[in-house]
Amino acid sequence: MKAWRIRGLWVSSLVGLVGFAAGRALGAGTNVNIVDFAFNPAAVTINPNDSVTWNWVGSASHSSTSANTTPLWDSGILAHGATFSHTFNSAGTFPYHCLVHSFMTASVTVQSQTTTNVPPTVAITTPTNGATFPAPWTGTIKATVGDSDGTVTKVDFMAGTKLLGTITNPPGNTSLMVSNLAAGSYTLTAVATDTGGASTTSAAVNITVVSPATVMLGSAQKTSAVNFQFSYSATPGLNYAVDRSIDLHNWSPVATNNAASGQVTFRDPAATRSANFYRVRLVSGP
Repeated sequence: MKAWRIRGLWVSSLVGLVGFAAGRALGAGTNVNIVDFAFNPAAVTINPNDSVTWNWVGSASHSSTSANTTPLWDSGILAHGATFSHTFNSAGTFPYHCLVHSFMTASVTVQSQTTTNVPPTVAITTPTNGATFPAPWTGTIKATVGDSDGTVTKVDFMAGTKLLGTITNPPGNTSLMVSNLAAGSYTLTAVATDTGGASTTSAAVNITVVSPATVMLGSAQKTSAVNFQFSYSATPGLNYAVDRSIDLHNWSPVATNNAASGQVTFRDPAATRSANFYRVRLVSGP
């Protein structure tokens, strides 16, 4: 029987005897130049089964010798024009040096081919869960993002299944401005995606946007020479600010309040002037 091997394929003169001989995959090659008193580059990163070839290009004699007690490789002391190769079969970091000049050091890093992409991290920091805002709400959603083994390429800000906006190549502290959000209840999330394609969805933040009641002031009275008080109507959960003026032109804030009920009582213990003016305004939030 005659047989021929053609690039890994065995062909027999007998009918039906055809087989394939799988050969071992060859790795890639990386070059390091040994110049006078230095390895260039001093650090290379390769994959398992890749080889490194050292090329003597300087005028002095050097060696490429593994730093292990029993060297994994040793080129011996060679001169200009010489070459030496070594194949790395396993992952790890392998330092080496020159036997003639001990200050000449370098390393080869063989990276694992089974690395797993770690998903990014993301969390909404503003607004807080349970926050209430007046409609229509215009404000900022803030989030922190990170990725331990890569880069976050984008963050999608969501209200339920609706996309509010996307920030590409975001910094670690990122934000999105939203405008004119109508009255309703919303579940906010942020979805971060990294360079490896992995995505992470933040914990949900629930907010409520309500149509605010008209602010009405009443029950004004001066209870002492320095104390003045009044009540005003409010929408529970919303923030209000009280300002004071002596001329109806220049106003100074004197108090802020998150309304716990529909009626709020304000007291000014520093009403020392004979006449003061007060106003109450709704604060939209962050």
